[in-house]
Amino acid sequence: MLMDLKSLSYFVAAYEEANITLAARRCHVSQPSISAAVSALEENLGITVFLRHKRGVTATTEGDRLYQAARRLLSDAASLRAMFSPVDQATTFTLGLMTAINVNRVMTLLEPLLQRQTPLDLRLAAADAECDARIVCDTDVSADERCIELWKEPFVVALPEGHALAMKPDLVMMDLVGTPLIAREYCSNNFLEAARLAGMEFNVVATAQSEEWAIALVNAGVGVAILPESYIKPEHKIIARSFSNMTVYRRVVLAYPAKPTPPVVLKSWMSELQKR
Repeated sequence: MLMDLKSLSYFVAAYEEANITLAARRCHVSQPSISAAVSALEENLGITVFLRHKRGVTATTEGDRLYQAARRLLSDAASLRAMFSPVDQATTFTLGLMTAINVNRVMTLLEPLLQRQTPLDLRLAAADAECDARIVCDTDVSADERCIELWKEPFVVALPEGHALAMKPDLVMMDLVGTPLIAREYCSNNFLEAARLAGMEFNVVATAQSEEWAIALVNAGVGVAILPESYIKPEHKIIARSFSNMTVYRRVVLAYPAKPTPPVVLKSWMSELQKR
């Protein structure tokens, strides 16, 4: 029975992403390569590991069992490589991160760095610390930095259950005038700039220092907040509404000093990011 580590790594990626296309993107291979590796595993083991559907794949009981075993094998293989690899001097790379950021999304972006064959001493720091590069909002990029866009993140108005505005299918900016608002000074979006240009003022009743605190204050009925849509989960018991007359968003970018020339680690990482 032929089985290789690459096929197992492709299966693990498909299992964790629950989607063949996303697994292919994560492994930097074509979609048919992932599908072929999964099919070969199923044929060799005589099992079905995934149920396929339009939105992706769902693991079967056999798939769950194979995933646990595959993770152990891949971990052992990595340990063996590390055990017999020559010890090289690790390259230090410091990455600054803004306060409000989607950790899972950042971890996906970090994969090319974490999977480097050469040793890397990756250090995560605050966005205002001295660093080689920063993941920040585009509005926070300084004049002596360059940047590449990582993603564009939509925002929604987060309302507590039972709020009067929840009766409306969507909102306009004027709906928030006079409504108790929870401010978020740690993160920018185009709504605030549009409101400033329109000369609008809001009834700010609290200022949150993190997404978690903003969500907690909305849940407690203190006020409404404008939050990244990805942060709102069913368990929060929050009602999300969009604006009908504008799209609220922020652009998250990788910023780095314009001079001197970016280090090799950064240039290599940016090259991988731009393929996505």
